[in-house]
Amino acid sequence: MAEQARVLFDSGYNCSESILLAFSKALGVECEAFPKVATPFGAGIGRLCQECGVLTGGVLAIGLVYGRSKTAETDKRDRSYAVARDYYGRFARCFGSVKCLEIQGTDLLNREEARSTAEGRHRVCSKVVREGAYILAKLLQP
Repeated sequence: MAEQARVLFDSGYNCSESILLAFSKALGVECEAFPKVATPFGAGIGRLCQECGVLTGGVLAIGLVYGRSKTAETDKRDRSYAVARDYYGRFARCFGSVKCLEIQGTDLLNREEARSTAEGRHRVCSKVVREGAYILAKLLQP
């Protein structure tokens, strides 16, 4: 799944889309709404460079595995919260931050800065996609 997420990212999907697509395919939970629901989470939520799209895409994937369908399923809600907290902590420890700007180093709303750092930033983000997906895959193993 980690390598598939990286391949999807390198093919043009954003970080969040890549994670959700790789995991949804591996889980056999494909839906035409994917990657649409993940699109605005890319680049730290709409290029705001806030929570990394790898992290948010991973949280969406956690919902596919542990999320609930009915409000009465509080055990599923609580389990999904616990797994999301675990992923968040592991992600933060691995990358030193959960913030897109702190991980990849470019203000993505500054088009000139984003353009001038595109190649190096892509290498960083490709690595984060792969490693973030690997962390998530290990966490989701039975």
